[in-house]
Amino acid sequence: MYERKVGFLAWLVIVTTSVWVGLTIYQQVSLPPSQTLIEKIQQIESGYLLFVINYVNAGLITLGCTALFAGFYVICRKVSPLWSAVALVFVPIYGIANLAAYLSQVFVVPGLIEMSHASQTEPMAMVLLSQLIHEWPGSAMQFLNGLAYAVLGIPSILFGSIFWQKKHSPKLGSGLLILSGLLSLLALIGIGLRSPVLMSLSLASGFIFLVSLISIAAYLLRKKPSENSQQATQ
Repeated sequence: MYERKVGFLAWLVIVTTSVWVGLTIYQQVSLPPSQTLIEKIQQIESGYLLFVINYVNAGLITLGCTALFAGFYVICRKVSPLWSAVALVFVPIYGIANLAAYLSQVFVVPGLIEMSHASQTEPMAMVLLSQLIHEWPGSAMQFLNGLAYAVLGIPSILFGSIFWQKKHSPKLGSGLLILSGLLSLLALIGIGLRSPVLMSLSLASGFIFLVSLISIAAYLLRKKPSENSQQATQ
């Protein structure tokens, strides 16, 4: 029965990720582009409510993914106990790093923006904002976010490989989960090298991850309770 529950967790991640994609596209279309840090701050202020909603939703995605990968461990541990345990070790690292990157946008960045409007604290606030705004190129939060997804790429590859070995497993979803993990690792290398081409792989990885979850969730929700109990006794 737990496999269907994991399937519902997968759909929770799918829905929240789809909301993230929709809000991000809307922000890019409706808000003016930003070339400088001051313009980026003005962009955040002009769409502040959506900014907060989007990052709260991103925090929910992170919590959902953390729970989902814990569910993957429960499903995969009978097939491969060692590699399932190895995969699980990396999941909390992803969760903590990504929550720090996303929730800092809600609880830290707004206060720093207020400080940037005061002449006494403006210089310090601008330096901190250049490192803490997630969407600002080269910021510490952008790196932390890329690192988090690179770390998640390791269990994605391992769990995807284990799913692939299972009888009647979702081959498409398993293969795409592995591919998304590999692309996340390449995207982190791109951040280090400041390569726009490699950095763009982060978006490709997220899209492929979303498609893989749809396939895996459909597979898990199709399973009947009798099938789950038979597998538990094997």
